[in-house]
Amino acid sequence: MDYKLSIGFTTDTFTLDDVIRGVLDGSAGLGGVTEFTDVTADVQQISISRGRSRETDEFNAGSVSFTLRNETGKYNPLNTAGPFFPGIEPLMEVKVEASHNGSTYYTIFRGTIDDWSIQYPSKKESFVLCRASDSIALLSSTEVSVTRSAELSGTRITAILDDSSVGFPSLLRSINAGNTTLQSGSQSGTTIDVLRNIEQSENGALFVDREGKLTFKERSSTFPSGSPSITFSDDGSDFSYMQTQLNLNDDLLFNRVTVQRKNGTAQTKLDATSQAKYRVRQLTRSDLNMSDDTEAADSALFLLNKFKDPETRFAGLNISVDKLSTSQQSSLAQLDLADIIKVELTPIGESSQRSKLLSVNNMIWSIKPGSSNITIGTADATNLTFLILDDTEFGKLDSAKLAY
Repeated sequence: MDYKLSIGFTTDTFTLDDVIRGVLDGSAGLGGVTEFTDVTADVQQISISRGRSRETDEFNAGSVSFTLRNETGKYNPLNTAGPFFPGIEPLMEVKVEASHNGSTYYTIFRGTIDDWSIQYPSKKESFVLCRASDSIALLSSTEVSVTRSAELSGTRITAILDDSSVGFPSLLRSINAGNTTLQSGSQSGTTIDVLRNIEQSENGALFVDREGKLTFKERSSTFPSGSPSITFSDDGSDFSYMQTQLNLNDDLLFNRVTVQRKNGTAQTKLDATSQAKYRVRQLTRSDLNMSDDTEAADSALFLLNKFKDPETRFAGLNISVDKLSTSQQSSLAQLDLADIIKVELTPIGESSQRSKLLSVNNMIWSIKPGSSNITIGTADATNLTFLILDDTEFGKLDSAKLAY
């Protein structure tokens, strides 16, 4: 797999009294023109981390860290003779791309620079340590206050992103309509906190995708349907992986769930059988924005059915990207958070292969010249399988559940 790292240095910025950049009606723009420059030749390593640890957690801001060689001083923001002066500044855009054939590239991370640290380990050595985050980090630094009538969750999110206090670019978002109607009233706080409240009210997924788009998946779009994006197998029949891990613990065991909306009555659902066996395990979500208590009760029942029984869970997969075929590398580069995958494993001591549908919870890329691997953290998706008419796998009567 080939990788490309590009930075959006701001060039041709209008500068007063500058003999070149200070010419009126010239080529210099007031805000400058952002042009991506390929800096791959200077890259020593790239690390990308996106996603969340557990299903009950929020998706964190994705991040990338990378190291650039700087022996010529061209990445020094104070070097007036440097090729990128005066375009090295905070919040420059950065993107990392991957290619299976050297010509077709897929973006696997896009964000903005948080930190640009020039290191001088000796008089003749210099390198730059860089860190960038996706737009969730930017949404944590703005505040919003909106008053809205009752509407679907996706409509509310769009209104918040359009608000003048946020001004989130329309080209950098992918927002589903939503399955949950939110109550009328006001919402205020940091933008990301308000959006996450809507995400929980919907039981959907809010994250920044690999191309840098803020993505909101409505509840129904997170359920498995059709074929999984990728099947990973330990028998050589499909995508191979180096190692996996099976965990059986009580981290996601909840047999008493309480959901309460603003100005509503707390709705509690419990499973007596699970409580008798594992004692009471409480999960509470409050101050949500669904429109009525019936919706809150449905949400509590949904979460109860999802977490009332302990599951043996695949903790993750470690994949050597360079050992995959070129077509498999292409598919892997297009995999994203919340995608559905299948993992097949023949445990030691068993004669038959086990398989499980999983949702992608997190993705960690480790890239160095000549080698790369990815670790994929997963969440169990078998408890999200609902009846889909005419589907060969999810359309079976007496096995598939009806969704709320």
